Amino acid sequence: MRKLTRDEVKYLAAFTMVLNHLANAGLVPEGTFLHDAFINIGYFTAITMCWFLVEGFYHTRSVKKYLGRMMLFACIAQYPYGRVLDFHQLNMLFSLTLCLLLLCVLCFVRDGFLRQILVLLIFAASVFTDWAVLAPLFTAVFARYRTNPKAIRIAWPILSALVALSSLPSAFTPYGILNAVFAGVFPLLAGLVVQYACSGERSERHRTFNKWFFYVFYPAHLTVLMIIKTAVGL
Repeated sequence: MRKLTRDEVKYLAAFTMVLNHLANAGLVPEGTFLHDAFINIGYFTAITMCWFLVEGFYHTRSVKKYLGRMMLFACIAQYPYGRVLDFHQLNMLFSLTLCLLLLCVLCFVRDGFLRQILVLLIFAASVFTDWAVLAPLFTAVFARYRTNPKAIRIAWPILSALVALSSLPSAFTPYGILNAVFAGVFPLLAGLVVQYACSGERSERHRTFNKWFFYVFYPAHLTVLMIIKTAVGL
């Protein structure tokens, strides 16, 4: 059986992200099972993108250009992100930009005390972004154990459990607890896909398209959702 390429897994992550954003945008009725399912399916995305961010960091020819691309499209995406999701925070590409900065600190800052201060500042800054704290935590764990498959197999379920815990409602109900468990299933599924169903190789065809698609798609799909939301009067 042929394994998936990195790009194919990223396309899958993009699809699950769209489902999450459809629900968060109010285009799927709140309080329905479908709404909650779409939200939870979208949790496949962030942890997957953090994994590939780490891989990309260690393979990129220019970290500066990588950071520049991420910041550029983060800025482009911010207006539709705020309009579509009504979130008073910075979008996921800003989160990933902070994660890239975290990797730079961990790899290039030699002074231990300074490194700890910068890491704490990055985690603190992430509070103002999507996937606050969790995104840099995912990134730090993946960077620390990226060459240790056994440790990754142990760490991934723990990180998925944190997603489930973060989804617990303030008032415990059987449905709320079940929904939180369901929220942790999709990050765990992402780990299974990345570790066992992905070859780790890039697609041989359309490499330039694949490279830029994931930057362009984020603000583009938010813009489309913004237009739809405005058209239906939401």
